[in-house]
Amino acid sequence: MVDGEKGEDGKVKSEAGEDGKIKTGVLSTTWQLVKLALPLFLSSASWVGMKATDTALLGHLEEEGTMYLSAVAVADLWTSSTGVFIQGRVLGTFVGQAVGAGAPEMAGVWLQVSLACLAPLAVIPLILWSTLTSTVISLITTDTSLIAPGALYAGVLASALPGRVLFSQLSQYLTARHVMHPTTISAAVALVTNLGLGLFFILGLPHISGFPHRYGFPAAAPTTIASEYVQLLVLLLLGFAIGHHQRGAWPEKGWSMSNLTRSRIVEFYKLYLPSALAIGSDFWRVTVIGVLAARQGALEVAVFNVGYRFLWICLMFSGALARAAGIQIAIAIGNSSVAAAQGIAKIGLTLVCLGLVILSAVVCFCPSNLAAIFSSDQAFVQRVVEASLPLAALVASMNLTVALEAIVSSLGRTRHLLVSGLIGSWLGQVPVCFLFSTFWRNDIIGLFWGMAVGYGLHAACLAFCLTTIIDWHQCAQEARSRNSSE
Repeated sequence: MVDGEKGEDGKVKSEAGEDGKIKTGVLSTTWQLVKLALPLFLSSASWVGMKATDTALLGHLEEEGTMYLSAVAVADLWTSSTGVFIQGRVLGTFVGQAVGAGAPEMAGVWLQVSLACLAPLAVIPLILWSTLTSTVISLITTDTSLIAPGALYAGVLASALPGRVLFSQLSQYLTARHVMHPTTISAAVALVTNLGLGLFFILGLPHISGFPHRYGFPAAAPTTIASEYVQLLVLLLLGFAIGHHQRGAWPEKGWSMSNLTRSRIVEFYKLYLPSALAIGSDFWRVTVIGVLAARQGALEVAVFNVGYRFLWICLMFSGALARAAGIQIAIAIGNSSVAAAQGIAKIGLTLVCLGLVILSAVVCFCPSNLAAIFSSDQAFVQRVVEASLPLAALVASMNLTVALEAIVSSLGRTRHLLVSGLIGSWLGQVPVCFLFSTFWRNDIIGLFWGMAVGYGLHAACLAFCLTTIIDWHQCAQEARSRNSSE
């Protein structure tokens, strides 16, 4: 059903038997998840590529050394911590359950509800980034040279927030209905645009006689903003203006205030706010652990930062599979096919675990090759080799946790997501990292082991919720209820 296997009425087809329930087989479900995961992976890879491109471009502004890189890093710490207000991803759950419930027109209704609910929330980071960045950066670092460029970067980047909200919600609306290519292609176009504009306006390449176009750091944020709005434009063209993928999944009233009922807004916020706070808790926890790493010396900080890059690279693979499983589970729950949803969850987790065995083995047995990608410094490479075992354990525990989060979220149980995250982060990971670095070994090895233990506790809480606390049949009833006519 990837990219629009639809019936004659334009609606996404479901594999259902005569009783209306979705039927699943191991091979067919596995193939379906892999087909969905591939475009999701490509989209994630494009986003990671954009971040890497930004880093590389700023790193080549050699006249200022690493000042601009440091300024953007500090600014990102602030923008990421406050940008959580617009980062909850629950629209896909609403849309998937609407499709499964046989009410695809409700997908369009929930899109309108999500945009109305996120509009006021987007104002919060917009104000914070525009007005308080200088003050916050001065509290984060004692290097006053980072304040002006960091404030400039965050202040200008605030204008990208409306585009980010629109792209996030529209892409969820499409991908939850198996319409994948608009998001994938738009992400790739954004990557190419970001690289091209960055080379031209930040580094001034290629040189054109009589036409100076090298603006350096001041062009960094505008380049990112332009790329993100180009991404949104391509998505709108391929997904709606040209592709017309809203057909069959749009309310008869079209855009209407009557779709924004009080009960729907409350229902959306009930799922969205815990999801956003859970993401915020993750960012704030990483900040605290980053402070612990900073106290261990420059080499340990470098290994810590590169270790996180390993984690996110691995997450592109496992996260794509987990999101694919979440899409299918949401549809099955909407269809009241609880057994099918549980089967999809088991197959999805099995695929994730198989992938993690391979990824963890690569990190554990080929650490020197991976470290050499980021630096040729022998002390750094050797330290990565020494920390390879706890880093491999961290890769496995973090990625498994993210996969379990995707399943819990697809059931509409974001409160369980938040509580499990708070337990894993603030009763597990942060105190364990502090204890390990204080009473065992104050180095990156102790820190990685502490993080792995914390993620393990988080994963255990999520697994307990899925197997014991969450009533899957009640989730199906709620999905049917929220998508019935009001």
